[in-house]
Amino acid sequence: MNKIYKINVRGKKVICSVLILCAGCFTSLKAQFSSPFSVGLGFGGTNLHGDFKNEPVGYAGSANFDFHLSPFFSAGINLQAGNLKGEANFGSFKNDFMAGNFNIKIRAGQFYAAKKNYGLYSLKKQGLAGYLAYAYAGVGIGLIRSDVNAKINEGNTRQLFDDAYGTYDKTATVIPLNVGIDIPFKQSMTGPTWSVNINYQLNVSTADRLDGFAPMYSEHKDFYSYWSVGIQKALFVKK
Repeated sequence: MNKIYKINVRGKKVICSVLILCAGCFTSLKAQFSSPFSVGLGFGGTNLHGDFKNEPVGYAGSANFDFHLSPFFSAGINLQAGNLKGEANFGSFKNDFMAGNFNIKIRAGQFYAAKKNYGLYSLKKQGLAGYLAYAYAGVGIGLIRSDVNAKINEGNTRQLFDDAYGTYDKTATVIPLNVGIDIPFKQSMTGPTWSVNINYQLNVSTADRLDGFAPMYSEHKDFYSYWSVGIQKALFVKK
């Protein structure tokens, strides 16, 4: 009984110590960086990589809402709406989709900027290195809602496909992989207040019918690319 009591007391002490440490780290971070919130709009092209040989460019628009834990690390939500297209000798399709995901992004400056004073680093002129500090990679998880209108050309056999083909209206999971850069043109102590965003996003889907078809010879799930250019505005910044 005494042994169990001692273990419980030690466990409580460990938990208290961890909470105190976390609180100290949060206070330290908050003291040197006031986390802003940023919003952004983008527009660009899409390509679906599925079962169609030809992959004509579609289009999509996007909106971003990001919370910056530091000038170089953020967590946020990305919303998209647009279309995906494809053509082949057996048919064609168009997918009017909507998608959303939660993602995190880490920028190069997180590894080489002066972590004790992000604000000073953000305000100083760093030349090329200062711009490259905002190059990033990111990953997330989300959903895509497809509204597919597809058809098979006359004279092509339908035995290549499963029983449900030609239309597809369903939600599937996607894993977005991002690479890009925020090019600042106005700075503050908490990072860029205005920036141009250039982004490439590869969306890996759990579905095999974003194009409306699921051929027997399909070797992978469908996935699509979205590359965009946009503008971002930071809110609640420390000037």
